[in-house]
Formats: sequence, C-alpha cells, structure tokens
Amino acid sequence: IPETMPRSTAGAGRPTKEPSLPLLSWLKQMRAQWGLLLRDSEVRAALGINCAAWFAHAGANMTLLPLMLAGGQLALSPAQIGSVFAAQSALNLLLTGPAASATDRFGPGNVIAPSLAMTTVAIALFPLAEDLMQASAVLALWTAGGSLLSSAPTVMAANHVAPEARSQALAMVRTVGDLGLLAGATSVGLAATAFGAGPAMQGTAALLGTVTSGYFARQMLRRAA
Repeated sequence: IPETMPRSTAGAGRPTKEPSLPLLSWLKQMRAQWGLLLRDSEVRAALGINCAAWFAHAGANMTLLPLMLAGGQLALSPAQIGSVFAAQSALNLLLTGPAASATDRFGPGNVIAPSLAMTTVAIALFPLAEDLMQASAVLALWTAGGSLLSSAPTVMAANHVAPEARSQALAMVRTVGDLGLLAGATSVGLAATAFGAGPAMQGTAALLGTVTSGYFARQMLRRAA
C-alpha cells in the first residue's frame, strides 16, 4: 500500500506536482510590478535623481569629507571632525520641517533642481576652502541642499503611482538609493586613490551637475510643451 512504500515509489502512477517555489514566484511578481512602474517617466526620473543623490552623498560626504577635514590645510582633530558632522546633523534637523513644507507647497518636482544645484555648488567649492570658516559656510550650503532634497524623490514617485503600487514604488526608490550608495562609495574612493581627494570630489560635483542640468532641462521642456 502507498503508506508502506518508499517515498520514491509511493506516488507512482499518480500525477506529481512541481515543488512550490514561493521565493521565485515572488521575484517574478516583483519584476513584473517594477516593470509596470518603470513605464512612468516621472517614476524613472525620481529613481535617477535618488540614485545620483545617494551616489554623491556616499562618495563626497561619507568617503571624502572626513579625509579632507583631517588633512590638507584644515587638519582637524578627530573631535573637531566629529563636531563638524554633529553640526551638519543639527542643521539638517532644523531644516527638515521647512524643507518638507516647501516640498508640499511647490511640489517635489520643483524643489529637486534647486536642491541639487545647491549640493553641486557646495561639493565643487569645498576643495577650495582654505580655513574652517570657509569650510563651514560651504558645508552649511551642502546640508541645506541635502535637506531640501530629502524626501522629494520619494514623494515624487509615490504621487505618480496607484495606491496599490505605492509600496513597490517606495521599495524601488530605496533600492536605487542603496545602489547609488554602493557605487558612490566604491567609485569615488577609487578615484580619490588614483587622482586625489580634491579632484575626486570635484568630479563628483561635475557628475551631479550633469544630472541637475538634465533634470532642469527636462522640467523646462515639459512646461513648454
């Protein structure tokens, strides 16, 4: 009887079912959902902006900034470097509310270009700072640009998808941000090793400036259409 037969032969003569692969099914479903979301140009723009922003943040702020604060003309101590990052965090905390209000009032698409421009200028200028006062002014502009951008790409993506697809859209935004984080830290670090921290930071600014110009041109063309 089937109950006493080996498992390999107990089901002989009966139709067998394929083993269920819930993870594979989930991945296929996610790919299909993401494919549909990527058809929306606004979602694609939000993803590109978020990836570029995190690329620049990982490369310039997280990788190069501590090195440049510790070396060169600034030559700050570890305690002073910690104070610089603490001041950045405090300023970001103060600007988060006003930045969110600006996003709600003007729309996320309208605050992205100014915020990216502020960040680009700050990243380009920082290697030119000759003392802590100049560096602090540049970092204040840098932090303000990052605060203004903050959640704008996420809101932009969420506003252009159906409610039932919003979670997947947010997951996409987070995923491309993580990819930008990974790529920025790796590539900018390699560039700094090869060419120096200053040129690598200004190269990051050039890349972010290209993204900013492209997005600004896109917005102008959309308004003119």
